[in-house]
Amino acid sequence: MEGIKESIERAFAGKDPERKYWALMLFETEMRLGISNKPNKWVNVNNRFYSNGFEALEAYANTPCPASQLVDSLTKEGLEEEMKQMIVNYSDEKWLEENLYPYL
Repeated sequence: MEGIKESIERAFAGKDPERKYWALMLFETEMRLGISNKPNKWVNVNNRFYSNGFEALEAYANTPCPASQLVDSLTKEGLEEEMKQMIVNYSDEKWLEENLYPYL
């Protein structure tokens, strides 16, 4: 699988570096994917990148993935860090209990 940094570079190649960047991160459970029988083990299955905030928010609002997250940053490097932190968050049971499960 392509790394986060490589995905960001490819998605924003040739774009204005002064713009804000967004990533729509899609997560599924290992159980739903048939990888394991752990219902609370999450996997980042796809990422979509945007340089337009309206388009990013519209995609987030219309995604069929209820565990999706929208992260943003003013820089590509910052976006990479936000994405890595979100992946860490999805392995933190306390974070999940407070920030995800009440909304599913």
